[in-house]
Amino acid sequence: MLFHVLFLLIVVTFFSFGILIFFKQSLIMKNDAIHQHIQVFARLHQYLIEFIFHPSKFGTWDWSLGNGTDWYNTFSYYALGDPLAYLMIFFGKAYTIIGYEFIILLRFILAGLSTAYFATKFSIKEKWIGIVAIGYLFSSFGVYALTNQSLFITSMIYLPLLIVSVEYFFSEKKFGLFVVVISLALSSNFYMGIILAEVVGIYAIVTYLYNYKNHNWWRDWLSLGLVVVAGIALAGIVLVPSMLYMKTSTRGGSGITQLFTFYPLSYYLTLFTLPFGSSTSLRPSMYWLQGSASAINSVGLFWIISNRKHNKMAFTLLLLGIVLLLFPASAVIMTLGNMPTNRWMFVLFLLTSLNGVFFIANKKKFDDVSKKNFLRWLTFGAILFLMAATILKVTISQILIYVVSLIILLLYIFVSEDHGFFSETRIRHMILFFVVLSIGSQLFLSQVNGNLVMLSTRQIKTALFSPTGFEKLYGKRSDARTEFDNAYLTKAVSRPDNTFLSGTNATSLYFSTANPSMLKFSKNVALATGRGVNPLANLDNRALLTDYFSVNQLIGKRNSKITKLPNIDLKKVNSYGEFYKNSLAMPMMWTPQHAYSLKTFSKANPVIRENILTSNSVAVKDVSKVHHVATTGLQQFAISKKLKKIVTSGKVIKTAKVRVENGNQNLFRIKVPNGGRSVVFSLPRVSNGKNELLLNISNLKHVMISRTAEYKDLHRDQPQMSKSDQFNLINNLLLNSRDAFQITAAAGTHKTVLQQYSVGSGSSYESRKNAVLNLGGYAQLPQRIVLHFSQPGTYSFKLGIYTQQLSGKIIKQLKQNQKEGLQNIRTSYKGISGTTNVSNAKWLTSNIPFSVGWRAKVNGKRVQVKEVNGSFVGLKLPNSGVRDKIKFEYQTPGLKVGAFISIFTLILLLITCGIKAYKLN
Repeated sequence: MLFHVLFLLIVVTFFSFGILIFFKQSLIMKNDAIHQHIQVFARLHQYLIEFIFHPSKFGTWDWSLGNGTDWYNTFSYYALGDPLAYLMIFFGKAYTIIGYEFIILLRFILAGLSTAYFATKFSIKEKWIGIVAIGYLFSSFGVYALTNQSLFITSMIYLPLLIVSVEYFFSEKKFGLFVVVISLALSSNFYMGIILAEVVGIYAIVTYLYNYKNHNWWRDWLSLGLVVVAGIALAGIVLVPSMLYMKTSTRGGSGITQLFTFYPLSYYLTLFTLPFGSSTSLRPSMYWLQGSASAINSVGLFWIISNRKHNKMAFTLLLLGIVLLLFPASAVIMTLGNMPTNRWMFVLFLLTSLNGVFFIANKKKFDDVSKKNFLRWLTFGAILFLMAATILKVTISQILIYVVSLIILLLYIFVSEDHGFFSETRIRHMILFFVVLSIGSQLFLSQVNGNLVMLSTRQIKTALFSPTGFEKLYGKRSDARTEFDNAYLTKAVSRPDNTFLSGTNATSLYFSTANPSMLKFSKNVALATGRGVNPLANLDNRALLTDYFSVNQLIGKRNSKITKLPNIDLKKVNSYGEFYKNSLAMPMMWTPQHAYSLKTFSKANPVIRENILTSNSVAVKDVSKVHHVATTGLQQFAISKKLKKIVTSGKVIKTAKVRVENGNQNLFRIKVPNGGRSVVFSLPRVSNGKNELLLNISNLKHVMISRTAEYKDLHRDQPQMSKSDQFNLINNLLLNSRDAFQITAAAGTHKTVLQQYSVGSGSSYESRKNAVLNLGGYAQLPQRIVLHFSQPGTYSFKLGIYTQQLSGKIIKQLKQNQKEGLQNIRTSYKGISGTTNVSNAKWLTSNIPFSVGWRAKVNGKRVQVKEVNGSFVGLKLPNSGVRDKIKFEYQTPGLKVGAFISIFTLILLLITCGIKAYKLN
């Protein structure tokens, strides 16, 4: 039976995704798959080889990831606990793509086999088991995971096994499989593991109440609790370090603000369309709402509802699922306080696929009354779908294949099998044919229309190993760091988010498990371009941040902000950009002469923090002495308190001037009736050498205006609007969320965008209250700054306009820091060592992310590692009068404890199982 299912899965997968072969494409999408997953797999191969051949030299700190990071915790989200990921040991650099595609297809097939095993336990006829697996796998979650988020497929493998394990535990008190699957689910990906734990917890409660309830309930649940604890403990080697790492992350708890809100109206309308396959299977809609590619799920959904009196457990589970989909609070709880995303809803496809196949395969057992009741509910659902589809503008082409397959299924249900055309074998073949046709057509149309880009092998190799064309020029040392221009696109026409496979040790590091210290630093200096998955981004090409992070290689376009930085040397030009060397890059570690209280650093605004980071002083938490830290080359312009110059539709409707004086930031309140409105500030003539123009926006608030007021304002501006345009306008205003906006700052030839994502964007969302916008370097300042507001509403914020001089004293200061850098630096996977360059140094500071995993020795003696400048590694030197020998060693916090817990639990389980087997024999 399983061999038959395996063959079926291989055939359907080949023919559905085989359309990509005709386009000479891979299975890898131009999104997270290329930016994160395949790169992690390629680097994992390198780690495994290093560990096998040099175990004594191996550690968990990688200097080629950003400015150094804990690769163990970073990669634990993607691969470390997944047994299949370790197959990458057989695939070297030249075979990275083949290895990655092989593993994701293997995951997909294993998910199908686990579903088949699950179906055998729920009275599904052998010939129909493969259809259950197809209906489950070829939901949008499965297809999207295969092409873009491969790690999520592992959850599809474990869910059926977890449900079977729950049933075995309650019915036969068997727990071995349960413990192992819990451990694998949590360690393979802790995010999806937690979601699976909550889902299976709900299932366990429901099945117990319906099937296993007895007066010794407390014994059952105590035993179940012990099994769960054992599974969690077995995964300790991955879970303990990961939880300690994420505990200090600023991303945690980001969804709490959404607990008492509702989704936008378009979300609820989309819910009515999902049962009929109108949501593309290749890309999730808002809040990760998922559709299906198989009409079998529609049949299963409405069969559960119509048969609710006889299948109470399935209806209870479905009802709970629907309720959870209605409120953001449910999604926040399912993700333990993170932003509301409904990635958990793939579990509903297992439920509907199982019940749909059961109904169709056993249609003879159900009388006409049951079938008619099913048809009534299906008709009611179709009416709701048509109403929602009209408003959402769902086209017939989006649902044609799905509707045809649904009609064929209905004819099979209601027409006698004596009719030659509707045999059981033929209907199974038709289901498979329409699934293949549905997925294949979506892939075909997406490729033709460019809505979804699957990359070719050549494009992937370029993106991974030679994205810029400057690879031969990169420095080979661990302190060779690179920064890209914000607008730069690689040769593969993609963002250079992760480029570490090409030898480009870039500041931009794009991982879901971002370094907590870098997240904190990004907020400290209010990086407008940074976000939770990529906190440093490209440092917004801010000059002093570039120097502070030891960036000695720059890649950008001509006349971009990066080319305006001081003391850079053009080395090479190609058709994609320009390569520069930066002679002002500070060392990774250096010895400032003074320490001051961290409170002084914390109280400063982000622009001042950036300036004093490069001073000859360091901010330390337990230093009480208030050492005055003067800014260097920083000037603030006061803005007249009365805002007078506003531009709308290109016309100046009021005028204003900005005078030069020492003053504080000013609070502005700007009402934007219908978007597209700008505010213009005049600037004085400043020509005292090269200056970088910075805007500090703080305390930003955006209050949306009512939809009625917005409609009236737009209608007033366009009184001749047609009825069709009015209908489209009303649709847009009613259905879509209005909380996202952009503030674009422009001056001279440069612009920077402050992007506030909607809460519907999931992990991309974070509330933007503060941002520093870099408007580039100038020998003579432009005459004005323009702030453009994209969305209607009332904006209030404080604004500070600064110029940072990029010549004179600040250059001398940077060069002095270079002289005080650590010498004879040696780096490894275990840490870093070197010698101070001065004999009377008092402090050591760095741009290396702080972690409690760091340990240090000075001249062979253990010293305490301190967190300096709010986010980085530093320490107090003993003032020995000689050049100190420094050695830092890193060990992932919690790794030893987690390994001990896992090994101890494994031994206990083996002993327990051995004793149980002995008693049975």
